[in-house]
Amino acid sequence: MTVSELRYLWYTDLHRYGGGTSFRTHLKAMRYEPGYRCSYHYRLAVYLGQSRNPLAIVARKLHALVREHYMYKYGIRVPPETKVGRGLYIGHFSGLIVAPNVVLGDNCSLSQGVTLGFKPSGAYAGNPVVGNNVYIAPGAKIIGAVTLGDGVVVGANAVVTRDVAPGCVVAGVPARVLSTEADPVYVGNTDYLDYEAWRAARRS
Repeated sequence: MTVSELRYLWYTDLHRYGGGTSFRTHLKAMRYEPGYRCSYHYRLAVYLGQSRNPLAIVARKLHALVREHYMYKYGIRVPPETKVGRGLYIGHFSGLIVAPNVVLGDNCSLSQGVTLGFKPSGAYAGNPVVGNNVYIAPGAKIIGAVTLGDGVVVGANAVVTRDVAPGCVVAGVPARVLSTEADPVYVGNTDYLDYEAWRAARRS
């Protein structure tokens, strides 16, 4: 990951919190949006982990302390081993646990009390894979190597242990399909620039 790519991912995350992307908006979000602060440090941890600069080794260890501080302060755990696409939105703090090696697509919206967990054995052993534009409501649990298709909405306190087709709404314990036409209103502020357009706008 380059510095430019890192800054672009920060830009897409920030845009999800209301559409503004100015430096002033960034400072405000860092102060008042724990979810953005945690995603900001997640992105930085991924960058430092991939950097070959000798100074990054020291920075990586110091930054791990910062991330640990915020993890316990806000109750949000998104380890750098997680693979996250553009536009991550964490709506509220407290009780959000994402296991290492989970895959999240673009524009995922995660709520408080959500767990995306690893299943060690049996059917669907492994980690969840979440598609693009997925909304996961408070208290939901997605366990094992299940796939949530693009545009899925997971209801509050649902327990998902099987694959969910694109565009479905699921809820319940275990989760069952309530609708095959999820309302896209659950995932907003996704109209940010693509990478090349963003770079061009910065140069102009």
